[in-house]
Amino acid sequence: MVTRATRGLIIELTCEPEHESIEGNCSAIDPETDAETARWIREQLAAGNEWAWCMVHVRVTYMVGAAEEFHMADSYLGCCSYGSKAEFKADPYFNDMVDECIARINAQLSEV
Repeated sequence: MVTRATRGLIIELTCEPEHESIEGNCSAIDPETDAETARWIREQLAAGNEWAWCMVHVRVTYMVGAAEEFHMADSYLGCCSYGSKAEFKADPYFNDMVDECIARINAQLSEV
C-alpha cells in the first residue's frame, strides 16, 4: 500500500488558469464582501499572482523500481483564490487532494 512516506512518491502542485467568472464564484457572502473579494483578485492577477484566481492541479506519481513502471493520479479544484502557492499548501484542501490521489493509486495497484 502506498502512503505519503513511500519511496518513489512524487507530488506535484500547479495552478492553471480558471475559466469561470470571478463574479458569482469568488465568495458568495454578501454583495459588498463579494465585490471586495473580486477587486482583490483582479489586483492580485494584475500584479502577477496566478494563484489569486486559478484551478489547482495536484498530480501524484508513484515510481516503481527504476522508473520502469509508474502509477499516476490527478485531482483538480477550481475557483481557487490564494495569496501564493505556499498559502494553498497550508490549506487542508491540499492534503485532501494528495490523499485522494494516493487512494486512486492504491486502487490501481489492487487491480494489478
